[in-house]
Amino acid sequence: MDNNLSENHNDNKLLIESLRPHFVFNMMNILRYIIKKDANKACDMVYDLSLYMRCKLGGLEPDEVISFEEEWTFVQSYLRLEQTSMPYLQFSADVKGNSHSIKKIHIEVSVMKIGICTAIENIE
Repeated sequence: MDNNLSENHNDNKLLIESLRPHFVFNMMNILRYIIKKDANKACDMVYDLSLYMRCKLGGLEPDEVISFEEEWTFVQSYLRLEQTSMPYLQFSADVKGNSHSIKKIHIEVSVMKIGICTAIENIE
């Protein structure tokens, strides 16, 4: 029985860590503000947040395989969420190939000077 409790505790801890609660709480607070200012942007943010949660929760299944397009959709949603708290974060991507063979990926991200350093310092 103690073994099951320990296993459940570890599973719960993994779930909490994978969701990055601090990030989710920040997004919910930002969303609260955006709802009052721009309903369309708030709807987009809810959609991106739901994709983020689906990705994080789905990633707990170690054998699950998804397409590149699906993974790329999750990445774009995450970056759009990050842009709500860091408007200076700009990104664009050029993906060459098809769903079975990715030949080239080029991603450009522009951030405020020292932005990455600050972000890394604040990783939970």
